[in-house]
Amino acid sequence: MNQVTKIFTFDAGHRLSDYLGKCKNLHGHTYRLEVTVSGEIDKIGMVVDFNKLNLIFKDYIEPKFDHKMILKKDDEINQRIGVAVELLEDCIYWVDYNPTAENMAIEILRTFDWYFHDSEVHVVKVRLYETPTSYVDVYHE
Repeated sequence: MNQVTKIFTFDAGHRLSDYLGKCKNLHGHTYRLEVTVSGEIDKIGMVVDFNKLNLIFKDYIEPKFDHKMILKKDDEINQRIGVAVELLEDCIYWVDYNPTAENMAIEILRTFDWYFHDSEVHVVKVRLYETPTSYVDVYHE
């Protein structure tokens, strides 16, 4: 199989629930995202048009994650923030999971996988860098 990888970046904040280190505090990162797909080379000579990968990112990933505070819905910080949560609703992306890099990468992989579900293109891997030296890899199930 032939593989193609597209790289994206986005900025987001988060905090980890039930965590004892510094990441229990609200903080942010510039994430680097690599999405790898595989498939046969088509008659044009491509596995997938890079523009299609870019479109998926722009339409489905960027609106959720970019310049958002990613918080777990039942995070105890919601009570501490109080009324400000309602005022900041457009700035927050509520998730059902603890927003670790691993869990975010799984959601991103599932989004790309959903897009290509009726296609000859298959999502192989999502790599998400939380910092320039720390990343997670999640693979198609």
